[in-house]
Amino acid sequence: MNSFAIALGVLAGLVQLAGYWLYNKKLSHSEINPNVITWAIWGLGSVIAVIIYKDLANDWVKEFLPTVCAIAAFATFVHMMVRGSFQRPDRLEIELLILDVMVVVYWVVSDNPFLSNVFLIIDIQISFAPILRSTWRFPETEDPKPWLVWSLAYTMLTAVVIMRWEKWWDLLLPVNYLILHLAVWWLCRKNTASAAVV
Repeated sequence: MNSFAIALGVLAGLVQLAGYWLYNKKLSHSEINPNVITWAIWGLGSVIAVIIYKDLANDWVKEFLPTVCAIAAFATFVHMMVRGSFQRPDRLEIELLILDVMVVVYWVVSDNPFLSNVFLIIDIQISFAPILRSTWRFPETEDPKPWLVWSLAYTMLTAVVIMRWEKWWDLLLPVNYLILHLAVWWLCRKNTASAAVV
């Protein structure tokens, strides 16, 4: 079971990377118009999320996907900024970015493992707010395929955490990401299909 969990953990990270390859391919061909605030939070904040999760999980198999994600999210953010392929943020999105920065600063200052985990989950949810909002309003700005691939990766990571069970809060990161990635995928699919019918 342990070697299976290790293989599944590594595979989850590789599946995550495949999702980023699909996403960046669409970005390169200007087929998507991503939300810059969400990607700014992910690009810069995912490194902090990995540090928090590493302290929490202390298991390289559970940490592999978040580490791959941090590197790929930062690279995607840089790619987006270099290409200039993104939606301009509105006032609410800028306020969400400021709120996210405040949450991260509070985490750094508090140095409390329980609060770190709570704030990691709050940070994850704040980071998805702009993209959920923009995808609801403009579903054509996102492609559902990478979101489905990322959902699969987080499903696999959730299974890995269960197989290598230590504590319940190890599950908070993968389950939250799974739900939020599925939500973006669903919005892309639902709203794109609705637009096609009309």
